[in-house]
Formats: sequence, C-alpha cells, structure tokens
Amino acid sequence: MKITPFLFENDKLIRTIDRNGGPWFIAKDVCEALGLANSRDAIEKLDADEKGVASTDTLGGRQEMQIISESGLYALALRCRDAMTPGTVPHGFRKWVTADVLPSIRKTGGYSGGAEFDEAKFARIAAESARAVVEALLPGMIDGILAARGGCFKPSRQTWLPEHSPQGCG
Repeated sequence: MKITPFLFENDKLIRTIDRNGGPWFIAKDVCEALGLANSRDAIEKLDADEKGVASTDTLGGRQEMQIISESGLYALALRCRDAMTPGTVPHGFRKWVTADVLPSIRKTGGYSGGAEFDEAKFARIAAESARAVVEALLPGMIDGILAARGGCFKPSRQTWLPEHSPQGCG
C-alpha cells in the first residue's frame, strides 16, 4: 500500500492512501491536526462507510491503522466544536478543507498537497517523530537488556572504549 504524505499548516503530517480509487486519510493524523483529544470517540461517531482499517508494513512489522474516507474527513472537520472559532487548529483545518482541498478536488479532480509541500521539511518532521519514538523507547529497552544480562553489560573488543570500566561485571 502506498502512503502519500502532505503537510497541513506546514508542520502537521497527514498521510493518505488510495483505496478503490479514492483517498483515505490516516485517522490518527487527522485527529491530531484537529486537536481532538478523544480520537477513538470521534471516529466511532462516523458512519460505517466513512471509516475503516488498512494494513501497512512498518519497521516494527505489519500494523493496522484506522482510516477515514473523504466524507469522514469533512465530517470531522466541520462538526468539531472549535471549527468555527478563529485562531484554533480546528478552524484552520476547516478553512483548509473548505478553501483549499474541496475547491482543488472540484477544479482538478484531486488534491496534490499544493505548492507548499516541502520534501526537506517533511523529512525533518519525519526524523523528529522517529527521534521522539526512539527517545521514548530507548530507556526501557536498555533496562530490559540490562535485566536480561543480570544488570551487567560487558563490552566486546570492538566496542570497548578506554575510558569505560567493566567494574562489577563478572
């Protein structure tokens, strides 16, 4: 499955996939862009034909992601409580959908993400996201490795640095 990313407000990543010739949006991305704290509740309220699940390969293996159709995207954007409050993320998202996305689809038959899409910025955002995941998981992974090794780490000849001491390792 091909995932096509684009940016909303130049810093919010929203990924789409093609399903049966139409765009479907990764629900988590849309809910984060809208600032919806309870994304599960928001998605549950969508009609059955506006939500679904897609499987994709990731570095961690095959994963399922909740997806929403165009109709589901518009439903979330337009019914969000803050969608009519200027200056809020949901308001900006609603304006983006109604002023950019819908007119583009009507005029050209699709939405390409506009001229604002910047691959370098996308790569930076993706790298920051990956770094945050690693930083969140790394301490637990190190603790798990040390626990499995009895709290001791023995460096190999290849990884030994003179300033480290193996004191306490048997």
